[in-house]
Amino acid sequence: DEAFQLWTEWARLYDPEASELEADTRRLLEQVRDTYWLVNIVHNDYQDQEAIWRLFNIGEKGPEEGLR
Repeated sequence: DEAFQLWTEWARLYDPEASELEADTRRLLEQVRDTYWLVNIVHNDYQDQEAIWRLFNIGEKGPEEGLR
């Protein structure tokens, strides 16, 4: 919720009546706020420190390493 509130406050700094650039900036910030998802992923297996990266297919061997 904090991020979405910050996008709202940030967008308010731009006056859509002032210029086309300010209007575009405000629209962009509002679009991000209205269409993006904020996701928090937690991995608590401290014994397997690399497991979180396998979730994203990131590792020394690259994407082909995949999930185990």
